[in-house]
Amino acid sequence: MAFSAAHNSSGAFPIPIDAMAERLGLFIIEIPELRKVAGVAGEISKDLSEIQIDAILLKQHRDSYRHTIAHELAHAVLHRELILSFPVEDKQSWKEFLALQDPGLSDQVEKEARIFARYVLVPTTKLVDSWNMASALLVQQGRKMADLTDESKSVIASNIARQFIVPSPMVQRRLIDEQLYE
Repeated sequence: MAFSAAHNSSGAFPIPIDAMAERLGLFIIEIPELRKVAGVAGEISKDLSEIQIDAILLKQHRDSYRHTIAHELAHAVLHRELILSFPVEDKQSWKEFLALQDPGLSDQVEKEARIFARYVLVPTTKLVDSWNMASALLVQQGRKMADLTDESKSVIASNIARQFIVPSPMVQRRLIDEQLYE
């Protein structure tokens, strides 16, 4: 993805998503119990100056912390004009505003943010390299990826997810995207 290359020129791995967000002018603010209070793990401010994230994620769920930052960064990058144009301040009003514009717009905006986050945090080249290394290990053991059960493939995806510090379903989805995982 061109975004990752442009904003991670050093090639750091795992992708330094919090540093990328900060270089783009977004402050990351940890809010205790944000999910309990606002019903979300994270959100971008109306003025696109900060990402508010549930503080527990950094302490206990680093993979979800990184995913949430990437997701909210996606809104800042992909939906900047839309966010700046809407005349409301809170998350619920935002969803209602989008629904009035176009009933499917809220779902589309969220889908785009999920895809952006997947591709930024799990770059294709690194993913394919990790999958090929796992395949090579299997070959050394006299096995093939095609012969594995779904459960075994899921374990491999979980191991890859730990390398990327992302939730396992994100890696599974990217493996499907790249037609490596069925």
